[in-house]
Amino acid sequence: MNFELKKATNRLLLVSIRQMMNSFFRLLFLLFFATPVLAQNLVPNPSFEVISSYPTGSSLLSCADDWKNNTYLTNPAMNSADLQFNGSTFFTSINAYDGIRFAAMDCEVSNPEYIQVKFTAPMVAGLTYCVSFYSSFYDRFTVAAPFMGAYFSASQLTVNPYTAGIAASVEQPGPTDPTVWTQISGTYVATGGEQYMTLGCFRGNLHLFSYMYIDMVDVHPITISVDLGADQSLCAGEQLTLDAGTNGSSYLWSTGATASSITVSTPGTYWVQKYSGACPVTDTIELSSTGCNNPVIPVADGELYIPNSFSPNGDGINDLFGAKGESISNFEINIFNRWGEKLFTSHSISDQWDGRFGKQTVPEGVYVYTLSYQNGSRKHNVTGHIVLLR
Repeated sequence: MNFELKKATNRLLLVSIRQMMNSFFRLLFLLFFATPVLAQNLVPNPSFEVISSYPTGSSLLSCADDWKNNTYLTNPAMNSADLQFNGSTFFTSINAYDGIRFAAMDCEVSNPEYIQVKFTAPMVAGLTYCVSFYSSFYDRFTVAAPFMGAYFSASQLTVNPYTAGIAASVEQPGPTDPTVWTQISGTYVATGGEQYMTLGCFRGNLHLFSYMYIDMVDVHPITISVDLGADQSLCAGEQLTLDAGTNGSSYLWSTGATASSITVSTPGTYWVQKYSGACPVTDTIELSSTGCNNPVIPVADGELYIPNSFSPNGDGINDLFGAKGESISNFEINIFNRWGEKLFTSHSISDQWDGRFGKQTVPEGVYVYTLSYQNGSRKHNVTGHIVLLR
């Protein structure tokens, strides 16, 4: 091999190694730093932005690539669904939710209009799909909007869903405010092979002009799950991190938190909604103080002690709540529910609360107590909370 050929060979080898290293580091970045993304949307042109010709006024929906007008196919003598855009003057009272274009259709009984699209891939039997789109309506009618929904089929519909009595696969009551876009969403378990979706009003159609809008359509398989683990005990002084995983698009906990995990220190029932787009998957965990040997915490100076939880379920363990101490005078305890209603009061340290108000048991939850007492010449006022478990 001559010198020039050897140089060229080495140069190609270096380029190949550099490309391999770049690919390797890109893969590492995707594995460790990429943010969660939704499964692929099966709907092409989901916000009607891609068009074959730019409309100068109100235009047929057929201008939007991939979308078909079912009304035109089944009722050619009737009006058909439209492609609207920001600034249009044809029954438009709102700008698009995404981009500048959106679909519009009539939902009155005499002329129910529908739009159809073919998925990029057929649905898979047994998979659950998240279905969502945004809807609004023309602000010149004042009655409630009809139900808006989606119907899935293996082949393109050649009949009008409303007149044929076809029910939607997923639907919700229509929007109530014409100044904003309302998200319609739900889940659908595929039978397999569905590759067409029809959108419109499947029931509750009006007997007067009812012009509805649709934008940003999404259908994707739900591939996430959530498992908070088995129910367990949480004793005084302990903390537990509840983790819903990091592959959700958003989160909502029973505590109001919106992170993927929370740390708790109080027994109770906790749930999380982990979202795949507009659709949540949910799990719940019960944390109890059972088996914690009736933990107590000091209230003041080691002179008085009071538990932070009890379980008045009649099993003879932790059935009563109250304070313990010595050389205590001028004792008073009051217990309130979260609305400030007084459930129990006592001036005797030996008097314990059995978890009742009158003759009725109160539900599980967190209750507030106020406590005042005197130890020698020292006076104390304490406020705290108690967790009631059943």
